[in-house]
Amino acid sequence: MYESKPDWSRAILDPPAREAFVRKAKADRFAWEAAELLAGGKHADASDVALKGIALIGQEHFASSCKRYATSVFQVSLLATSEFLKGVLPRETEPN
Repeated sequence: MYESKPDWSRAILDPPAREAFVRKAKADRFAWEAAELLAGGKHADASDVALKGIALIGQEHFASSCKRYATSVFQVSLLATSEFLKGVLPRETEPN
């Protein structure tokens, strides 16, 4: 006998929470795409995509996701990934 499972209720998000969720999801997709392009040797394209992700969630969070995808999914060395991210991340200016 078939018993239907209860319907999953959708999370109710207020507009700011929904915006944050969507922003993080888009940045995560950019991290995946940048890691994939890096693995394929398309560094300039990967940099362009990475900058879009950084603009959405900040450099620390983006770098963490991109590094995880590049090293674990696409088998890019940690050194190559770190060097790529170092070249893409905005440089902090030194105080005068």
